[in-house]
Amino acid sequence: MAKKKRSSNRKYSAPALDKGLDILELLSTQSEGVSQARVAQMLDRSSGVLFRMLDCLERRGYIRRDPADDLYRLTSRLYELAHRHPPTKRLLEIALPIMRQLAESVSQSCHIGLYHEGHILIVGEICQPGFIGFSVQPGARVPLHESASGLVLLAYQSEPTRQEWLEASPEPLTATKMKKILPLLNKIHDHGYVQRESHVVRGVTDIACPVTGPSGYAIAALSVPCMLQRQQEMSLTRIRERIVKTAAAISSELGGSR
Repeated sequence: MAKKKRSSNRKYSAPALDKGLDILELLSTQSEGVSQARVAQMLDRSSGVLFRMLDCLERRGYIRRDPADDLYRLTSRLYELAHRHPPTKRLLEIALPIMRQLAESVSQSCHIGLYHEGHILIVGEICQPGFIGFSVQPGARVPLHESASGLVLLAYQSEPTRQEWLEASPEPLTATKMKKILPLLNKIHDHGYVQRESHVVRGVTDIACPVTGPSGYAIAALSVPCMLQRQQEMSLTRIRERIVKTAAAISSELGGSR
């Protein structure tokens, strides 16, 4: 991974901060730990230059070095900071109690996600009551157009925002795909929800609804990955009706409406 090229016409520079952010961005893409030498190699910097940055980030709790293998990994510090951010904190304070009622009433897990750099980022989840179920963990990220949550979030945006978010996808959409997805988004907006078979897990039906703010645009997406059990008495239609009502209740508490 080569070091990112940065604009040469910046008015100010902060080399030390740049190095620290480069390290965090790099480690966020690595599923396994990375050695100091490997970090230096991937960022095209000397190991000595990065040593103080790594030490500082470790002391501040953003990364940790495992004594067993001497590899660096991200901690949950950034995730915790993101959840302290007032808009996200308020959303979760309002949404989670209502989502818990939903999970109990339909015997399914549910989660809520926000837009983040071309992805849907899951920020809150309520697990299904009982000992069998399927859920999506907070912190999970999926390209917008590949998930029910992402599609419903896109459907409830202005045309310029839709275009901007789709262009920010980690895998840019071709012109052909763009032509197909825009009518789908309009259809989702007309229905007020999206319901489709999971593209990841067989036997799971994803149902997602928008959570709107005062502007009428979606600020989050509420989703339920439905996995019906043999003794399940509630149909997908009834589950969907509960999800729609729950999303509307959360929206109302946030000052939005649909």
